Amino acid sequence: MDYALEAAIFVTGAAVQWLRDGLGVIRAAAETEDLARSLDSNDGVYLVPAFTGLGSPHWHPYARGTIVGLTCGAGRAHLARAALEAMAYQTVDALRAMEEASGVVLGELKADGGAVVNGWLMKFQADAGGAGRRSRDLGDDRARRRLPGGRGHGQLDRGGRALDVAPGGALRTVDVRRRARDAAQRLGARPGARHQ
Repeated sequence: MDYALEAAIFVTGAAVQWLRDGLGVIRAAAETEDLARSLDSNDGVYLVPAFTGLGSPHWHPYARGTIVGLTCGAGRAHLARAALEAMAYQTVDALRAMEEASGVVLGELKADGGAVVNGWLMKFQADAGGAGRRSRDLGDDRARRRLPGGRGHGQLDRGGRALDVAPGGALRTVDVRRRARDAAQRLGARPGARHQ
């Protein structure tokens, strides 16, 4: 039996669409890579694309989007970079919540979809993800990226245990069901209840 952890991030690529269709600061999503690369830093400009609320791990349906750090020196490159950084930061938030809930450090992150062709975003995502994760092109037709880590992971056995590689390389088993149940209780959820 296999189990999966899932996180819902409501707005990622739609933030780039908003830059194109809502603000008209880009003509095509592909422009964001060169715009982001043109800056040495974000100069303090951040976008929280909570256009439809915030998903995992915040679950705040009434949150709304905001841009902070704007100055007279900010331009379309800053907005493009802020949108790309927001994608990465939301993913990191979701990954950290998954790792905390399961007690297992995720060994790798595979990205797909239209955004994977943006090399700047994939590198930023790998860097934001923390030590041990790096971007590497898999070379397939969708230009998917793979961010390998240094820790192992495995499938669950019938008892809800997964094989894991502990720091230092020692094999250990992890009772994922118990950890998930404990995490749900810490978060105030009822065992077996689905999040709405």
